[in-house]
Amino acid sequence: MCAVASWDGDAWIHEYPSYMGIDIKGTGLGLSMTMYDGRPALDFWNYRFIATNPLELKRIYQICVTKQKGSIKSTCTIYVNGKEVAGSGNSDNAPNITDSKAVVGRLDERRWANAKIYNVKYYNRALTKEEINTNYNFDKERFNF
Repeated sequence: MCAVASWDGDAWIHEYPSYMGIDIKGTGLGLSMTMYDGRPALDFWNYRFIATNPLELKRIYQICVTKQKGSIKSTCTIYVNGKEVAGSGNSDNAPNITDSKAVVGRLDERRWANAKIYNVKYYNRALTKEEINTNYNFDKERFNF
């Protein structure tokens, strides 16, 4: 998943608000791009891979998250503005992601993103570093950030 977005609030929130994902509940079933205290995360309902460092408020970023087959700790990657960022996972489990409708701007009925979301892309495979960098360069020119 990739999105160009900015957080509009005056502070980050702790409830894992989501920029985008799929609308299903259940540990290890869901999939969303969340933000926790300003740190992008690939979230699988209670299991997640989360970036080490927070982003700045009210700044536009391209954020991409990828997941290969296998455990969360070893197969997730987060990219910010085309560059891989440090992160860590809280589970050695492999999620069982279930098909569901795509949603933008929320994780569930109480975790809305206070954000502007300019571009959303869902993929049925993990993008390569080169593809993410190409998309970043295109988005940077298109959205002037």
